[in-house]
Amino acid sequence: MIGPIARLRILAIVGGPAIRHYAWAALLVMLLASSAEAAVRHVVILQSAERSNLVLDRFTAILLMRLGELSAEPLRFSEFVVNPAGFSDPPEQAMVDFLRSAFAGQPRPDLVITTGGAAAAFFQRHRAQLFPDSPILYAALDLRWA
Repeated sequence: MIGPIARLRILAIVGGPAIRHYAWAALLVMLLASSAEAAVRHVVILQSAERSNLVLDRFTAILLMRLGELSAEPLRFSEFVVNPAGFSDPPEQAMVDFLRSAFAGQPRPDLVITTGGAAAAFFQRHRAQLFPDSPILYAALDLRWA
């Protein structure tokens, strides 16, 4: 069974236009309001694939634009690909080590967003090692990954 936040996430992705708008706004307020100490909000985007998947590229571009429009505070985005092109078996531990070293000594991200199923599965496996206290938004999932 899924909880209320997960239901809101699903509505934000698959609901009709009005439902999606209000679900995104509610999620953004809930997720970013919890860390009021920073002036600029840091959002980490974990992407499933390199920039060549037209659907995910378009989705990510619209998502970042809408987040920027809806946020009352400035946002800083850091994007990472967890399944780089050219690998049949992605170097998962190397990506975990890279992310841990990149964020060592830094404040936790205000929000982590995964786009696509591979990034969601990666983050679920490694959340405790990466950003255990950061809110997460799983985006652009189909029923195989939900």
